[in-house]
Amino acid sequence: MRQGRKPVARDLADLLLGELGYRRVQSVVDAARGKLDRTREYLLRAQHRQSRSYLEHVAIAEALKRRDADGAQRAMTRHLDRTMEEIELRAAENPHIFATIAA
Repeated sequence: MRQGRKPVARDLADLLLGELGYRRVQSVVDAARGKLDRTREYLLRAQHRQSRSYLEHVAIAEALKRRDADGAQRAMTRHLDRTMEEIELRAAENPHIFATIAA
């Protein structure tokens, strides 16, 4: 993860949501930002995950550059699916980290 700056994934999400004009989606993402950032930081501790995530973001960006909407959607779906698989695996291994605190 880049020191002193927000993660590339956050830059990409902010750029996409801003350009697409999805204000309501942006507000939901902003509300969940703290949890998203903590989860991302936890997952990206593993070098293999950093490399895979970077390549997944490159695939998304390349499809967007080609104006290949279907390719971008497939790349984003693949990235989100792999991320959820990683979260589920880590949550099973470390339930205390992902536990919801009762109010």
